[in-house]
Amino acid sequence: MAMLYEAVACETIHPEPLLLFDYFPIHSRIRELARDHFKNGKYVAAVFEAAKALNELIQQRTGIDSCSEVRLVNKSMLGMDQDYGKPDFSQVMIQFNDFVNDVTGKNEQEGLALICKGIFKAFRNPKGHKPEDNELVQLEPY
Repeated sequence: MAMLYEAVACETIHPEPLLLFDYFPIHSRIRELARDHFKNGKYVAAVFEAAKALNELIQQRTGIDSCSEVRLVNKSMLGMDQDYGKPDFSQVMIQFNDFVNDVTGKNEQEGLALICKGIFKAFRNPKGHKPEDNELVQLEPY
């Protein structure tokens, strides 16, 4: 019993990254693109491929393919033509909820758009502009 407890405690503190990858609910397209990179310890490449797939999905759903990722999110999820300003929820192309006329619905829409922009700014852009051995783009499997 003590050995079982120790094994569970160890896996809880330091779970096996490959098990996390295999069992974490990841979109099937992301799993397909990132699997080999992740399993070979190329975490930067895995994340880069996942971010590119997100960009492609948004482009396919909106028909917008001629702007940067952040502008794409602004246009498609916030109804904004500029990088800054007030969202125009009547112009949203990708709507996350049916309540964008309500403050809470607007907050959720804007929050999820910010997460998408954060993915591009934090993961896609540095990984696309720096070599994989640059310390800025080093990633742990977790």
